Amino acid sequence: MADGRAQKKAKTGASASFLDDLLNETKSTRKEQLEHASVSSKSGQAQVMAADSMFSFLLEAAKGLDASNMDDIELEVRLGVIMGSQFVAEISKADFDRLINKLEATGGVNCKQTKHNDYIFSHYGEYERVRIRHEEGDELYQPQQKRSLEHDDLKKDTHMPYDARVSVAQETMLDPVSEVPDDWQMIREKDRKSYNFNSANRPWDVELTVVIERSRNVPARTLYEAEIEFHNSVLQWCKDSTKHDRLRQMIGEFWKTLFGLFGHTSKEPAFFRRVSREKNEELQQICNAALPQGSRVDFPGSMPINFSRRCIGDLQSKEYYVSEKTDGVRYFLVIIPDGVYMCNRRYDFSAVNGASILSRLFPHSILDGEMVKFGKEEGKDMFLLFDVIKFKEDLVTDRYVPDRLKVIGQAIGEYRAHIDKNPNDKCPFELAGKVFMEKGWVTFGTTLGLKEDRQLKDLMKRIIDRHGERYYQDKSRYHKTDGLIFTCQNEGYQIRSAPSLFKWKYLDKLSVDFRVVIENNDKLRFYAAAGKDQPGIEYNFEQKLINKEEMMKELHAHERAKKNKEHGTIVEFKYDPWQGKWVYCTIRADKSTPNHIAIVMDTMEVMCENVTTDEITYRMSGRTGEEWKNKVEEHLQLIVEETQKTNPAHGASRSHAGNARPSHGHHGSHATSSSHAPQGYSPAGAPSSVQFPAAQVPKTSSYVPTQAPSYMPEY
Repeated sequence: MADGRAQKKAKTGASASFLDDLLNETKSTRKEQLEHASVSSKSGQAQVMAADSMFSFLLEAAKGLDASNMDDIELEVRLGVIMGSQFVAEISKADFDRLINKLEATGGVNCKQTKHNDYIFSHYGEYERVRIRHEEGDELYQPQQKRSLEHDDLKKDTHMPYDARVSVAQETMLDPVSEVPDDWQMIREKDRKSYNFNSANRPWDVELTVVIERSRNVPARTLYEAEIEFHNSVLQWCKDSTKHDRLRQMIGEFWKTLFGLFGHTSKEPAFFRRVSREKNEELQQICNAALPQGSRVDFPGSMPINFSRRCIGDLQSKEYYVSEKTDGVRYFLVIIPDGVYMCNRRYDFSAVNGASILSRLFPHSILDGEMVKFGKEEGKDMFLLFDVIKFKEDLVTDRYVPDRLKVIGQAIGEYRAHIDKNPNDKCPFELAGKVFMEKGWVTFGTTLGLKEDRQLKDLMKRIIDRHGERYYQDKSRYHKTDGLIFTCQNEGYQIRSAPSLFKWKYLDKLSVDFRVVIENNDKLRFYAAAGKDQPGIEYNFEQKLINKEEMMKELHAHERAKKNKEHGTIVEFKYDPWQGKWVYCTIRADKSTPNHIAIVMDTMEVMCENVTTDEITYRMSGRTGEEWKNKVEEHLQLIVEETQKTNPAHGASRSHAGNARPSHGHHGSHATSSSHAPQGYSPAGAPSSVQFPAAQVPKTSSYVPTQAPSYMPEY
């Protein structure tokens, strides 16, 4: 009898704590919404830091300048990538095109286009590092010597995708010549657009240049360069202390403008270069030979389907891996003897500069993964491998997942062993493999009476919240994550939609891509795909779009919306279930087609079901939906009973508990104590009204490995 009372007391005490945690989750909802909203404010902080750094640099650099003789001194900011001790001044073509469209859509900006050739000499008479410039239409050639006096590098962050070099240089004009000596090292053919803001508060020109670079006995290559050249008056302000306040204000405006131009740039790394149409078709044929897809010519990579309750039966009866879902950009890494290439989801290929070591180590290989920004400041690129199609001419698509993971481990091991001996051969990105864990030893800690697994605590400790975003962190990785992936072990590589590959996403990360068409009167049309050679299906929610003005501003500036209005632009949206409205997220420059209507409806179903990690864990062992429902109702009943006893006047009804909302940010996140509320479970509405489908599966798991396989190290 005493034992029974003690058990009941422990149970009601736990439910009281359970209720406290549930109410705390409700209170934290607004806090987490603010954290996610604060991401934009971080951009403002980054602007202030960049402006302060540049202001300090200029005042220091100006000390060595003669205020009466600065006609040959120039101040400029170049965008690019810091690679070791070198600054590579170039950006991707996608960002180059987007900058042009944004600038041309900005009112009050004048554009001037010029063409000229620069002949580069390492030595020219008594001078070093001279260029001889020939402007289009000029008879004479103008030799120039440009000497760097001071420079300061500002590293990129999550809000600015490129490093920036602020430099003060002296440009000396030499005597013009009628012809160019023949001992030049390089010719740089430049087609430049200069944008002037026509404002005393913006004394700078943005110069965007397409450069065709030709060297002797080396094939020509095309570069895209972006630099900002400041008017000479700015250097005068540096020398005049009475103008320092104006200087600081101007620099702040400059960084605000620059960050604004990069508001929605491509995620494509700067070391990518698009290939010719002929090369693109050649590389497509290589991939099609490895992954036959008949007459179709589109990206054949495997794609997971959304996780819903229909998937639980497979998790119970089959052998699965679980891993974090990386929030990166999907690519095939195609390695052939003549180069290294990345293939995006539009089936477009880009050459990767500086990665020739991969051609020597792994010729004739096709690897599958995601490019992510990693590191605490997200200043580095990492290609995270999660599958392999072909390795050193060996087609491995018919092998099961464990064997393919062994191949990834072999590749990473060989690469790192080579880099340890030859550090100068390193790629412009890090190479790593994703961590996969057996489903049997990743038991999600839950509040519903299940024993917590030590491995879960280790896994969830690696997922941290930073500035409203979730990051996966271990000794080798630090990158954004937005959910979980469940991979069936006993499967070959599956082309496109893979029915046994599941993705579970945090509720606030679920999104849908629509094609948005702007009509002449600015009326919007939203379309989902319906199938090949079929018109899209309209899904009109313009009246339920929260941030329409923000989206319209971005759409009007976007190249596709501007040039191909009738075709529309692919745009990502999220649905806010608490407001019953849609939210514009971003323009999907990497996609050419919207989601199929079936995917749209499937995503909406997933939002409504709101399957949590608690439920997945509970039912993974073979329990039915009815058992899960009973377990949840039992806990809710304890909440009601405890509330009635401790505070009868404060909502002793189930409907009171039903007014609490779960925090989006906690959907599926780990519990910190055994008394926490079911993770992400929404008690809005009586549990008895929730339809739990009967599980047509055995009551015990058919496969429970006892330890992690030895072939899956954290490489």
